[in-house]
Amino acid sequence: MERPGLALIMGGEGNLAQAIGAELASCGYRWRGLSRRQCDVTSIAAVGNAIERYGPQFIVNCAGITGIDRCARNSSKAHAVNGEGAGIIASMAKHCNIGMVHVSCSDVLFGSNVRANNKIGTRLPDSVYGRSKLFGEQLVRLINPPECLIVRTRWREGSGCIGCIPTFEFSGAYSERSMLMNSDSDSPPYISDIASTIVELIATGETGTFDAIHSANYEPMSTSHMASREIVEMLIALKRAGA
Repeated sequence: MERPGLALIMGGEGNLAQAIGAELASCGYRWRGLSRRQCDVTSIAAVGNAIERYGPQFIVNCAGITGIDRCARNSSKAHAVNGEGAGIIASMAKHCNIGMVHVSCSDVLFGSNVRANNKIGTRLPDSVYGRSKLFGEQLVRLINPPECLIVRTRWREGSGCIGCIPTFEFSGAYSERSMLMNSDSDSPPYISDIASTIVELIATGETGTFDAIHSANYEPMSTSHMASREIVEMLIALKRAGA
């Protein structure tokens, strides 16, 4: 995505959205964050009006209902915001020919609750949260707006930071463009680290799905390391499923 430009951040009152905005500003972008009250992402008209009013170069979707327990208590709202809302933003971005960055989570693959069926490649998250976020990803990929970037993060509630781990598909249903990890530490990165990495991906024009986000001093994961980690993660998932 070329600079300078205006980024419209949905879910703009959240900590990650604010951190992304600050990082964008430091890289020469202008940005505008919209709260749920300012723009209901489940409303086609609201999203369309926001795009028409601000004329963004791209949208960053940080809007979402988070927390496994919270989503379980209101599954319809979780699917509306995390799933349908992402699809609405993607549709409007494509209609208006503007880019989209969708912030997802690793729970869609390797959250704390993942059900693995006997047939490889047919796993679904057990939690409403994971399923709703997966639904949002699927809609974004299906609609495929311009310069589409999906970034998965892992939230650790109550820790004050966001941690991420590498995740892997059992099958080649689609291809991730890159796997990134913290080369120095296994500790979860802070929000500012996540935001910095997302903005770096935006600034370098990356597209596709990124499954692992890290703190500072990252390196691309080597092919051999990636393969060994994939085997370990597959075995863990199968053990959890009682295979």
